Amino acid sequence: MSLPLESVTPSAKKTGLMDDVVDAFVNPSALFDRMRDSSFVRPALIQMVLFGVIVFALRNLISPYFDAEFAQGMAKATAQAAAQGREMPASAIEMSRKISSFSTMFGPLLIPWFIAIFGGLATWIGARIVGAKISYGQSATIASWSYMPAVLGYIALAVQGAMIDSNTIRGVSDGQLGPARFLDPNTASPQLLALLQNLDIFGLWSLVLTAIGVAVVARTSRSTGAVVVAIRFGIAALLTLVPTLMSR
Repeated sequence: MSLPLESVTPSAKKTGLMDDVVDAFVNPSALFDRMRDSSFVRPALIQMVLFGVIVFALRNLISPYFDAEFAQGMAKATAQAAAQGREMPASAIEMSRKISSFSTMFGPLLIPWFIAIFGGLATWIGARIVGAKISYGQSATIASWSYMPAVLGYIALAVQGAMIDSNTIRGVSDGQLGPARFLDPNTASPQLLALLQNLDIFGLWSLVLTAIGVAVVARTSRSTGAVVVAIRFGIAALLTLVPTLMSR
């Protein structure tokens, strides 16, 4: 169902970078309306810079979560190797450690681009299924701007890191504001944990923004935007669960 023409906000005048960032949180409808024909490069660059500043300035508060995640993964890999009657080579452990360190520092700088490209693809597929008329480029822009709450998610992670004993951290899920933090990553089902990690406050906020973006850009109803988001979430969940199922 299309929205009445009078409900579509006319394109606003050109705004500054800070206006766009603020509107992503407080007035997303206006943001998506004026960005309907813009590239995803702008929001991805903004997020890359913000993540870079956060990770560099707060790395001592954030890294314990990823260090615990690495230690947990290595413990499981070592146990699996022992069950097969072999030992983990020291070189493999050291290489894994270097990869983990690189991912902790530089992964957040790359993720905005993956979100725009692949999140945009999933959004576009969902829009095609329900008949919402948006291009792939518009879908990528929607996905990119909708990822802005993740910046607050990293800040929340750092704040928690400053308040708790780092020795009690079991993994990244301990710093999430969602159901995954209530599971023990050492004993919980990897599939369930992977699914619930996508349902923290900031992840859900991002999905809401995506639904708004689809509704505004495609000039359709919010319910249609919600269906597109449900399809996108299903695709993301499938891609998240498959690797954990294959690793069993």
